[in-house]
Amino acid sequence: MKFKNALQSLKEKTIGKSPGKKIKLSNKRVIGAAVVAFVTVLTVVLIHPERTNALKRIEEKTSKTYYKNSANNMYIHMTGPSGTSTLQIRASWGGASSTSASTFRGQARHVKLTGKITSKNNPYKLTFTSKEYKTEKADSGNFVNISFSVGYTKPAHQQGDGKSFDVPDGTSTANNFADVNEHASNAEAKTIKMTVSLYNFGIITFDNKKPNGRWEHLRFYNTSATYSMHYHEARPLSFDSQGGSAVAKMAAKDSTYFTGFSTPTKTGYSFDGWYDKTSGGTKYTRVFACKDGLKTLYAHWTANKYTIKYHGNGATSGSMTNSTATYNSNFTLPANAFKRDYYVFSGWATSSGGRKEYNDKAVFKPFNKTNDLNLYAVWTAANYNVTVQFDGNGGTCNAAAKTVKVMSSITLPSSEVTRDGFTLVGWTLNKNDKDNYEKPGTTIKANDDMTYYAIWKSTTGNSNMASIITDSDMFKGDEQLSGSNGTGYNSLQVDSKMSHPDGGTDDPGYYTER
Repeated sequence: MKFKNALQSLKEKTIGKSPGKKIKLSNKRVIGAAVVAFVTVLTVVLIHPERTNALKRIEEKTSKTYYKNSANNMYIHMTGPSGTSTLQIRASWGGASSTSASTFRGQARHVKLTGKITSKNNPYKLTFTSKEYKTEKADSGNFVNISFSVGYTKPAHQQGDGKSFDVPDGTSTANNFADVNEHASNAEAKTIKMTVSLYNFGIITFDNKKPNGRWEHLRFYNTSATYSMHYHEARPLSFDSQGGSAVAKMAAKDSTYFTGFSTPTKTGYSFDGWYDKTSGGTKYTRVFACKDGLKTLYAHWTANKYTIKYHGNGATSGSMTNSTATYNSNFTLPANAFKRDYYVFSGWATSSGGRKEYNDKAVFKPFNKTNDLNLYAVWTAANYNVTVQFDGNGGTCNAAAKTVKVMSSITLPSSEVTRDGFTLVGWTLNKNDKDNYEKPGTTIKANDDMTYYAIWKSTTGNSNMASIITDSDMFKGDEQLSGSNGTGYNSLQVDSKMSHPDGGTDDPGYYTER
């Protein structure tokens, strides 16, 4: 229950010496708020307070009534593994037993603070030294602050866990609790310096404006303002690697920081650092030992990216750009862009001679490889038939046409084709090209429908044949001549004179098969 609600509830109650009279409060005017400050000379960490309700009442007096001179209390609680220490600080003022409302509001006072331990034990060794104040007369709407110190001992191996502070005034707040978060192996004496407004002790009034526009003067009385400090044992710092290798806790040591954090590993990921949240948050490379609220650090990771390279592996055309895949994410291989004559693409292997492992456009759900990937095209011979035919080219060919699967091996005929007076020299795909041919019996690949033509040589000569054109008045038709120069003579007259077929010059004559 918040102070504002508590205060509103009290505003509706019947109070003072007028039974049944309800006082409605609104628009309370206070030129300041109660302030409590906890001061040390060392580095501090700020922790937001949690406030709880305190015993308090609001009292209104008219000009004809009196305020009683009653003492009010404030309590300092310190709790932790050692137990609880409670210090009561009592505020009272000297003077008459009661004061009229007309003078109470702005009266100067002699205020005295006294303290005593009210808990059964005092493990945190709270101490307080009595103190007296002579206040000045308060102007209308102002308040008076008083300051005092409380001593205590922080045990070894304990850390501040926060604080809570409660004051009667629902609008008052406390400064953030400050404590030193280094881990100490020995007990440490400390001092709290506190500043509190007197109207929270009920020693002066505050002003309140009624709905009718008139101002009234109120005060708190029988208050029980509470300031609490909480401690815990020194905590280790834990590490959650979030799927990575385990990292041991770090025990508290007698130093200011946890530092030198271990680096975990995680398959397919790179370590980004330690954070205070499972995702997002703040990255830490060192941490105050036993920092309140920070008991575990969480590893953050980035998925690795890997390169996929594509190899044609015998392709006759086409190319492919490298791909990039992210570990633990879905990835689809691109469509194959390689081609190989007389072959069909059947998939991808991870080595040039390996078996197929991935189909075309294969999907990885997810991609779980941990290094770059080389893929090699796997080819299968095309599965269709081709026909190879044979032409005697002037001879008689009894070699039957052969129909086989494309790229199958066949042997060129050697005995199924004949020609009188000639010997088969070879086979060619261009009947007019007698220089480029395959010998009979040669094994070739049938890569398409094709026709081979026979190449012949005469059996009457002793070398390859050559065609010449003779003089029309001397010879009838072409003549086949042999010799080292391909003509069978050193010189040949082709103008109806003579030739020397045997290479001589003494006995001229005519050369003819007829």
